[in-house]
Amino acid sequence: MLFALVLKPEELTYTYGDIPNVPSSTNDAAEVVSFDLPGGLSIDDFYEQFVEPIDARCGALLDYGDVDYLDGDACASLAAWIPARCADEGLFPWVRGLYGKLLEYAKRAVELDTGVVVEL
Repeated sequence: MLFALVLKPEELTYTYGDIPNVPSSTNDAAEVVSFDLPGGLSIDDFYEQFVEPIDARCGALLDYGDVDYLDGDACASLAAWIPARCADEGLFPWVRGLYGKLLEYAKRAVELDTGVVVEL
């Protein structure tokens, strides 16, 4: 699983419409962070606490093994929403950290007028 902040969209290729093909590690065109589901967090909890709220907020279609591109509008929406979402005391700490990284990338994407690729 990964998040990729698109830095230079013109240097990326596009296979599936507006979803950039991003590298598996950081380069000049994209900053990439990978993560694995930790032990103790079920896939159902991950979906409930992270995937479904992101899908609902952004109109995304994230699913395990899938990739989606959160454009500048979606990133602006996330940047405004994530702090309140992270205040939920019921969130697993790992999920809260994931939101923190997504918030960082969303804010930067808004500044760069790009977006974030999410691959689950």
